[in-house]
Amino acid sequence: RGDLAAGFQNYSLVATRDAGRDSKLLTFALPDGRPMGAAVVSGVKVRQEVAGELLDKSYSPTSPAERPGTFDLLVKAYAPRPGGGLGAWLCGLDVGDVASVKIKPPKKIANGAPLARNQFKRIGMLAGGTGVAPFLHLAATLLADPEDATLLDLVVSHREPADALPGAVR
Repeated sequence: RGDLAAGFQNYSLVATRDAGRDSKLLTFALPDGRPMGAAVVSGVKVRQEVAGELLDKSYSPTSPAERPGTFDLLVKAYAPRPGGGLGAWLCGLDVGDVASVKIKPPKKIANGAPLARNQFKRIGMLAGGTGVAPFLHLAATLLADPEDATLLDLVVSHREPADALPGAVR
């Protein structure tokens, strides 16, 4: 990952699309066309001043870890409130705007090691709303590897059908 893990850096928004009623799939550019390299179940932290308050929030990328040049974040535009509003700020960005993002170090998930090819026969996850993002990142990364045979199961729920995220995957 080199200097991508050095701390907060500005990343340009290169694409945005609706992912559901009040959610967006945001695509940010990486320097020099490099992959993000963030291990599965790692993530990013976004920091921004909103309404005079410095906010930060963690997000799970939904794109494969080794996709070169860009990474995707699934973001819900929660209404601004004291101590919150970062999602609404992100969803309000225009292509070309920047966000201050820090790529988090890999998390260890099993036996003290990051996820590896065919480490598990089957992985099941439960998710609600945009909480599906870690599963999407895991699935995108495993499915991008033609030699990985891990079976994936997901149970996801939403408050109502309009909250489903049909545009969450690109």
